[in-house]
Amino acid sequence: MRMLAALFLCLLPGLLRAADLTVLVDRRDDELQLFVRLPAADLEAVFGLSPAPLADAEGRVSFARLREEGTYEFTEVLAATIGLRAGGAHHGFEAMSVMVHPPENALPFATPLDGLLAMSACIGTDTAEPPRVAELELIGGFITYPVAGLAEVMISLPNREALEAEVLTFKAGVPLSRETVTLPPRGTITLPAAENWIRRLLRRLPGPA
Repeated sequence: MRMLAALFLCLLPGLLRAADLTVLVDRRDDELQLFVRLPAADLEAVFGLSPAPLADAEGRVSFARLREEGTYEFTEVLAATIGLRAGGAHHGFEAMSVMVHPPENALPFATPLDGLLAMSACIGTDTAEPPRVAELELIGGFITYPVAGLAEVMISLPNREALEAEVLTFKAGVPLSRETVTLPPRGTITLPAAENWIRRLLRRLPGPA
């Protein structure tokens, strides 16, 4: 039995979907912002959507077209694939934006401000041979309000295969935690309640004599 368990642990990394998914969650009293980054080629495996609407009939991306037309309709469809439960209540995410970037010119993606810039700034330059969408990195941004953003939060994904995701959480832009989680198919990222510091202080004060 121990040998089988050891063998499983050895094989597990190879069974996981190497999606290189990074998730940023910024939590506030009445608002929640979510940013995701992953290779566009992995979009269908993780969110069940093809990135084809971002490209032309040959699968190539015109950055000038993205700047002119935007990506709001595609972002709406992507937002609808993500489930959210906060404070025991179900919510839906609203679309902010989706953008694709060449990996060699990737923007920073470590804070909510990075997420806002990366999802909205189209930095790609059109060339004689535009890149294929599958060669690019995709960043998406979503928001929901009013919501109990500091209560327990559960974010559900429609991923078809097991994957590892790096999850960074913030409270009004201030870092709270950073961890790598293993998600099974149709996995859920669970974030514990981020207690208000005033309430935490009051709890620690001695009660009346």
